[in-house]
Amino acid sequence: MDEAERDEVVRGVPVQAAFVAIDVSDVATQPAPARFAWCPHRLMSIVALADRGWTLMRVAKVRQYERVLAALVLAVVAFVVVATAWAGMTERLTRNWFVGIRTRATLASDEAWRAGHRAGGPWIMAAGASLFVGGVGVAATGPESRRGHSVLLITVATSVVLAIVAAMQADRAARRAS
Repeated sequence: MDEAERDEVVRGVPVQAAFVAIDVSDVATQPAPARFAWCPHRLMSIVALADRGWTLMRVAKVRQYERVLAALVLAVVAFVVVATAWAGMTERLTRNWFVGIRTRATLASDEAWRAGHRAGGPWIMAAGASLFVGGVGVAATGPESRRGHSVLLITVATSVVLAIVAAMQADRAARRAS
């Protein structure tokens, strides 16, 4: 990006800060299991995109609805996470490449998929509950305050740790089932 483009501003937010590029050029060349493997740069892309969403929300000056919007976003994400975990634990979620705990071990067979989701499901539900409680906390403190930032950071960190523990438990159970 040259100097002229770098200086362009959209409502006070630099153009390069408003968009996040995700490299998917290697998707067609990699085998299927590696294609959807967890990578730190993908997580950072998601975090950067969420940060840009908060920045754009601030720029749009939706201050009077910030608390409701932040709580609503976290509540919807929490609902989706808990519903997905419940579907996996009750064996309603079939093996796929898009939703669920996807490790090489859980994708190996249908039995490994079911065993992995039975083992990791409670941890994913706990992550969803953490997101819901964090949404209530952000609504109470306001997302723009220091306390709101702390609540949001603790919520996301707790949910990520619980999701990692769920993936580890699911992988261990899937390996035993295979």
